[in-house]
Amino acid sequence: MRWKGKRLNHGIRWIALNDEPGEMDEGQVACWISVALLAAVFGLSTDDVAAEVVEYRRQNSQKPWIPVK
Repeated sequence: MRWKGKRLNHGIRWIALNDEPGEMDEGQVACWISVALLAAVFGLSTDDVAAEVVEYRRQNSQKPWIPVK
């Protein structure tokens, strides 16, 4: 699922790069406070945000780390 909004995408990217970067289990990612906060701000479920975080990690796992500006 893709949501519009640069701020949501920025939040997903930040979580993917900074919170337990090796974790790929959506169930574990959904329990993080950062995921819960992002979900609450945008009115989404933690499962949806976690799925996006893990998908971002899968798509970018071969790319070098780039800091969020």
